[in-house]
Amino acid sequence: MGNTKIKRVLTSAADLRSQAEKMMEAKMSKTVPSRMDGEALRLLHELQVHQIELELQNAELLQVRDEVESALEKYTDLYDFAPISYFTLDQDGVIRAANLTAAGFFGIERSQLLGRRFGLFIVNEHRQVFSEFLWKVFTSQGKESCEVGLLTVNKSSLSVQIEAISLGAGQECRIAVIDITRRKQAEEALQNLNTELEQKVEQRTLELQETQKQYLYGEKLSAIGKLSASIAHEFNNPLQGILTVLKGVKKRAIMYEEDQRLMEAAVVEGERIKNLINSLKDFNRPSSGKKTFMDVNNSIDAILILQTSDFNSRQISVVQNYAENLPKILAVPDQIKQVFLNLLTNAADACHVRGCVIQISTWKENDRVAVAIKDTGVGIKPEEMEHIFQPFFSTKPEVKGTGLGLSISYGIIKQHNGEIRVRSQPREGTTFTVLLPINGGESTVSVMKRESKSSGLKPNSVDSDHRTG
Repeated sequence: MGNTKIKRVLTSAADLRSQAEKMMEAKMSKTVPSRMDGEALRLLHELQVHQIELELQNAELLQVRDEVESALEKYTDLYDFAPISYFTLDQDGVIRAANLTAAGFFGIERSQLLGRRFGLFIVNEHRQVFSEFLWKVFTSQGKESCEVGLLTVNKSSLSVQIEAISLGAGQECRIAVIDITRRKQAEEALQNLNTELEQKVEQRTLELQETQKQYLYGEKLSAIGKLSASIAHEFNNPLQGILTVLKGVKKRAIMYEEDQRLMEAAVVEGERIKNLINSLKDFNRPSSGKKTFMDVNNSIDAILILQTSDFNSRQISVVQNYAENLPKILAVPDQIKQVFLNLLTNAADACHVRGCVIQISTWKENDRVAVAIKDTGVGIKPEEMEHIFQPFFSTKPEVKGTGLGLSISYGIIKQHNGEIRVRSQPREGTTFTVLLPINGGESTVSVMKRESKSSGLKPNSVDSDHRTG
């Protein structure tokens, strides 16, 4: 802007001369004629016109200087108080100039910035990136940009975008530093959300796939259950007839001792088949959901009948340590049997080598009945312990494990106000302990009402006995 004004002054000298001549003529017309000769008058006139010309030029120069100073002041204000941090660096990256915003950006005085290398404010992992960026700025003569991390005085890290262009002869460059920390944080948060969403979608997809598998598996089990119940029903009638005939012949016929033993063995095996069929029918009968008093020891024996063949084929020994006079518990029998079946099946599946032992123990613990099923199998890894009761989690191969057995068992025990514990060591075996309240978690009055109802007594008499007691 200043150069334009000066150029205008230099090119308008003729106009200044004309203006000075006019002003001089007006001045001379008001003065008394001089007695000086013509040459002296000409020189005086020339000097006076030149003086007026200098005064006019000086006035215009003063005006131009004021305009330049005003423009410089505006530029300085725009530069110093710009919302973006500006730096001027030399080829070595030393800060030669900086605006006030830049000083505030780092939290130090502007005078303390000058003479320091800008690269010292770059985080260590980005210093090589900045060095290559600065080299490109001075060699390409074009606008360059990069993104790096900066360290402020209080050692907090900021993400910034730097845009730079070389100045003049390429000895210095001007850089603009833009804080993009929030943008980077938003991008990182968005990326994390996308990653989390993808993981959830993947997890949900796997869960849906597993649910479909379990549905198909459940349908298959349901069909097998109906078929087995039908077969058991069809077998039961002729078996009952065979047993009746065998028992009748045994009573009436006179047989040798060897034949007598064979007949007794036939009756015993027939009774065993009958018990097996009844257990199979009980297990496949739909649950009523009603709590009744059940014998835990007898329930385990009924489940073992179904498992005997599998245990024998794997050469698994079963040791039973039942407590005598174990009180009955108030529970849903078929649901509790399902828990025992799941635990016994898991114990058998954990026995990867022949000769394993499954020990079943029962005892009374305060007002609860405890059942422990211990195996000498492979055990459970410590990192898997916290997941074993989660749905669809299984340590078994896909063809053997559904991942629902323990989850369902845990839910059943909780619904019965009971507790299920597990203790395991890899390669040393696992022990599952089920504790069930004798009264099913119900109040004494409710249990007494249930007992009186089953014995035929009126509820009022129970309430009366309870009140008077």
